[in-house]
Amino acid sequence: MIDDAELDRLGAERNRLFTLLNTARDERRHQREICSQLNKDLDAAYKAQQSLVQSEQDAWDEHQVFMDQCSERIRFFRSESDRHHALMIEAFTQSNRCWSYGDRTGSKSWSEIGKVHQTEMREAKKQASDWVVQARNAQLQTSHTVTDQMSEAKRRIRQLKDDLTAATERLNAAKADVDRLDPQFEQVRIQFHTRFETLRRLEPLDREWRRDLVHTGNANT
Repeated sequence: MIDDAELDRLGAERNRLFTLLNTARDERRHQREICSQLNKDLDAAYKAQQSLVQSEQDAWDEHQVFMDQCSERIRFFRSESDRHHALMIEAFTQSNRCWSYGDRTGSKSWSEIGKVHQTEMREAKKQASDWVVQARNAQLQTSHTVTDQMSEAKRRIRQLKDDLTAATERLNAAKADVDRLDPQFEQVRIQFHTRFETLRRLEPLDREWRRDLVHTGNANT
């Protein structure tokens, strides 16, 4: 007869392999879900990056419009500064000429005019300088903002790629475990089933043999 202990051992081994196989299959399913979600996240990240590229272009286009405005204002105020500078020089020259001719009133009048143009010249220079600063700050701000956004998008994609690679490696490991355990489990399952069926078929014969043995002993007595 088949040893019951051997049958128990095979049953325990079958159960152990079944548990390991289910665990490996669950892990494989879990990693597949992770890979699927990571692929979706990666696709979304790529689309977000493309959107940022367009936003970057829009930001630079808007920035260029502002820079053109700045350049126009800078040219205007520099031109005004030059114009008032020329008028100031002319007024002070006339003031000096009047002074040399003894025309104190005329000299003072031209001097006042020169001072007005001097003030206007300085104001125009200040306005031009302010617009230069605004243009420079806008350039830096736009550059930093766009660069930071693109850097973050690229960092996010790199991280997702790394996560996807790691999840794929875990998925492949889980697949390998399933491929390794499947035939082992099937082999033990078949052995267990074969031996169990053999025992089940032999059990009635065993009972009959025992009954005959008892009858034979009684007859001899």
